[in-house]
Amino acid sequence: MKKDPSSITVIGSSSPGSMDHLQFVRFAKAYGVDITKIKYVSEQDGGELTALLNGNVDVFSTGVADKGKAGFLGFIDANHEVIYYRDVTRLHTTESEFSKMKINTLPNVEIVYSYAGADGDLINYIVSLNCTVLM
Repeated sequence: MKKDPSSITVIGSSSPGSMDHLQFVRFAKAYGVDITKIKYVSEQDGGELTALLNGNVDVFSTGVADKGKAGFLGFIDANHEVIYYRDVTRLHTTESEFSKMKINTLPNVEIVYSYAGADGDLINYIVSLNCTVLM
């Protein structure tokens, strides 16, 4: 990235010049990257992770510090200090707590979008289908 900042596309949920954009710019600047060449895409409809996973962007910048957990590379704290990690700080892959579980079947998970004041008929119907988890 330092060699060719224009080759990196960053996506975030906030407008250019807002939190997601600036926190990545501060991080890049702290490591000597020419921040004027970084491409930033604002996606405010919830497609940030999809864009990252399908390869349309290279970096997803979000409020990692607000969540109380550091990302793999690090984050910028409330004082704008860059906290950088080179070591894996959490269990992962075959060492994760999930890899030790003996799961033969996955639960039936239903995700329901609703609104305040809804009559509940949709929820009651889904519950009658014996779903294991309702979100």
